[in-house]
Amino acid sequence: ESTDLASALMETAKNAVEDNLQDYFSQLKDCTKDSFLEELDDFNIEVIYRRLAANSVAFMLISRCGLDTNEFFDREDFADIVNFNTPATINAIGVATSDIAEMALREISQSVRNVQMAEKDQNRTFAQRTQAQYDKGRQQPERSEYNERNHLQQTGGLSYSRPNITDRARASAWQVRFDAQG
Repeated sequence: ESTDLASALMETAKNAVEDNLQDYFSQLKDCTKDSFLEELDDFNIEVIYRRLAANSVAFMLISRCGLDTNEFFDREDFADIVNFNTPATINAIGVATSDIAEMALREISQSVRNVQMAEKDQNRTFAQRTQAQYDKGRQQPERSEYNERNHLQQTGGLSYSRPNITDRARASAWQVRFDAQG
């Protein structure tokens, strides 16, 4: 599974570099003076630039997606970096690699976000719960004739909420005061 993802990321990096390299190649051509690239013609510079950029972008994508880059890359995959031996040429490959990888990572991020939203929005249904049949023949006492009667009070008023105190209890010594009659 991880090799399938890594292969897809490598192919994505290669396609992204193919689509965008010309935008950055002119910048590199302008700064090859005093570098090892100075002696090469434009075709060879472009081949080296394309290969190094594709490997660098793929490395960034694979590492950002949480895969082990040591399984997919060797030192030889980045051997062309020695030709970029001036600050200007290093900057040219760095800017191109960073920009192209950022575009690819944004696409990956958007795809992952869309998949997550689709999963979230997916209508999830559960199997209908069947009614338990084991108690079908059992009689339920709360449905009896006596429990279904209306037990509402017919007098229309509220019952007296105080305890029933007789006059004798009212006259006892412990009583501090009498309640008002009424």
